[in-house]
Amino acid sequence: MPSEKKTDEKRAYGGDFAISGEEEELAISRKKRKRLQSKKKGLRKLTEGRNQGKYQNIEK
Repeated sequence: MPSEKKTDEKRAYGGDFAISGEEEELAISRKKRKRLQSKKKGLRKLTEGRNQGKYQNIEK
């Protein structure tokens, strides 16, 4: 019985399809790329008024 439980857990967590180290690095670099793109668009953090601490787009 305990062996069946292990296979169910393996299925629940993706088992053999779990992300390998290389794929994880690619996913991280994708996130970094998105973050850099959003910086290029130009977000400015507002410092005063009702919307303090929120971000506003800057047209370039």
